[in-house]
Parts: sequence; C-alpha cells; structure tokens
Amino acid sequence: AESLGKIAPKDKQVIAALKEPLLDSESIVRLRAAGAAKLGGSDAAELIPAVLEVLGDVEATVRQEGLRALQALVTEQAGDEAIEAAIELLKDKNPEVRVEAVATVGKMGAGAPVINALVAALLDEHPPVRSRTLEVLAQKSSAAEVAVPAMIPLCADKSQEVRVRAVESLAAFGPKAKIRSLDAPQFDV
Repeated sequence: AESLGKIAPKDKQVIAALKEPLLDSESIVRLRAAGAAKLGGSDAAELIPAVLEVLGDVEATVRQEGLRALQALVTEQAGDEAIEAAIELLKDKNPEVRVEAVATVGKMGAGAPVINALVAALLDEHPPVRSRTLEVLAQKSSAAEVAVPAMIPLCADKSQEVRVRAVESLAAFGPKAKIRSLDAPQFDV
C-alpha cells in the first residue's frame, strides 16, 4: 500500500486502491496504507472515512499514522466527524498518540470545540503532550483570550520543556496575550 502511494499518491486509481488496505485485518498493512494515504493530501479527501476507522485501531502506531494521514487529508474546515475523532484521541492511553492528536486537532481550524479541546490538553499528565499543545495553541492567535489564562500556570510547570514552551507560546501571542481580567477595573473589597 505504501508503494502505491509513492508511485502516484494523487492519482484517483491509487487513492481508490488505498481504501481496502486501510481496513485490512493485518496491522502492518493498515499502518503502511495510512502512511501512503497522507501522501495524497487534500486531493485524497475521499479516504477520510477509512482513515477515521484507522483511528480506532488497537495498535497505537496505526492510530498515530492514521492521525498523520488525517492531518494531510483535512483542511481547516474539517468535518465534525473528523474533529470529534481527533479530539477523542486526546484522551488515548498512549501519550505518543495524544501528542499526534494535538497536532491533528490543531490543523482543524480555530472553532470552539478545537480550542477547548486543546486548552484541556494543557492539563495532560505527560510533558510532551503539554509542550506540543502549547506550541499548537501559540499558532492560533484567535485563541488568546481562552488559551492565555490556561497557559500562564505552565510557566511554573515541573517540566523544563513545558516551562520553556509556555514562555515561548505566550510571547508568540504578543499583545494579544492580554487577558480580559487584567484589563478590567480592579476594586478593593
């Protein structure tokens, strides 16, 4: 399946031929088919339903590759089903899958479900997930009002990687990093 993708990933016959391997009974075939599917980019959007099936795979490596394929196949206006499937994997038992899910969700626009899911991922127990989430949120300037208050505590995270990424991410927001509560009048009670 992967060699099919390398020959002509955007060819309609090749794209059609990848549907069956994405649902194969052998995990290695599903893994390679997901890898090939991502080479088709948005021209291979018809593979999204089969890729969504791969996201439920028992093998973590297959789920990860399925997420990578989904990143390549979807646009910022991803369908609700794709968004929901990627968001669900933010709760996967495997932290490497969750890191890939953060990247995938980040490619799916800046709507409330996406931003809220990413902000929730800042609380993940694994530093690489928190770090990747900070990086992704920093690329969504429209998320500043919601994201910044959740990002600030990560400047004191126990992980050096997360602290550095939190500082970089807050700086990336620039003036948009102002949060409403700082702009509101303060009263002594």
